[in-house]
Parts: sequence; structure tokens; C-alpha cells
Amino acid sequence: MSALFLLLAMAGVQDAPAAPAPAPAPAPVDATDQLKRGLAQCSQPDDVKKMCRSITHFTPKPDGSYETDTMLFISPIGPITFETNSIVHVKNGAICGTATTKTIDKARLFEGPNPMPESRKWIILDRIEDAMTPILGKEVCTSFAAGDNGQMLASVTINGVARPEQQRVRWISAADGYAVGQ
Repeated sequence: MSALFLLLAMAGVQDAPAAPAPAPAPAPVDATDQLKRGLAQCSQPDDVKKMCRSITHFTPKPDGSYETDTMLFISPIGPITFETNSIVHVKNGAICGTATTKTIDKARLFEGPNPMPESRKWIILDRIEDAMTPILGKEVCTSFAAGDNGQMLASVTINGVARPEQQRVRWISAADGYAVGQ
């Protein structure tokens, strides 16, 4: 499950008809090379602050899929972060996966460095699940195209239907020093 997918869902993006055809896009970039190099995906990078709205790490599995570990910044009050794991695969150069209620139920929430108390955790997870309901159980694929300054543009399809939103991403290594935040 990509961070862009999570951000779209949390922003209330609904499963809608495809948008009109956009202007010609930059050449696609196959995610396989970045995954083989062990890079993580940083969404909405702030290269000056070395911050990402989310960071997704990919661990290869013997069957060719990847287990993801995504940490997503959701609120500056606390601050609150959301951590989840899922299984994804590469399909035609895009990273694809399916979100389920089980994925959300197993998520972890943090206030600063501390786990959020269970009583508050479920209130937020219920809101996240409500926001994601229209796309739960559907295949979400994130494809990449070259952008500016070493960044890329990420685009999403839901069950094969293109979404008009795009997001800036950067592939990073631990040595790059990026963190999740605002």
C-alpha cells in the first residue's frame, strides 16, 4: 500500500470516474530498480528540512512481493503518526497492493515517540477506516515518472482507473537523513 494511497484516502478521495486525459506525462520510471537498491519512498519531501509526509520501507519476500512499513505524519498536535504494514507487488513497473480493514486494525498510532493509548487509538483508526471505505478491497497501484531536482511524480490507479492527483516523491536511503514530519 503506497503512502499516496493512504494520503488520498485520508483526504476523503472517493472512488470516482476517471478524470479527463491530462497533458502528456513524463516518461514512466520502473519502481523495481529503486526497490532492488533497498531505497525507501519519501512522500511530499521537504529537501531543506529533510522531512517527508510519509516514509515507506520495502522488504523483499521470497515470492517476489514486498512487505511495506509505512510511517505517516497525520497531525502536528502530539505529533501523531500512523504506522502500518502491508504486502505489495510490482506490476508493470508500478507498486500495487490492496488495503483491508485488517491492515488498518493492525496499524499503530504514536503521539511523539510514545504509543497512543488504546482508548484514543481506536477513535482515530475508525476515522481512517471510514475515510478509506470507498477503496478498501480494491487494487491500488502507484506509478512513477521523472520530476524535478531528483524527485518523482507519483500517480495512482484504483482498480485500473486513473486518479487525477499526483504527488511528489523521492527515493531515499537511511544515509540521506530524512524523517517523517511536517
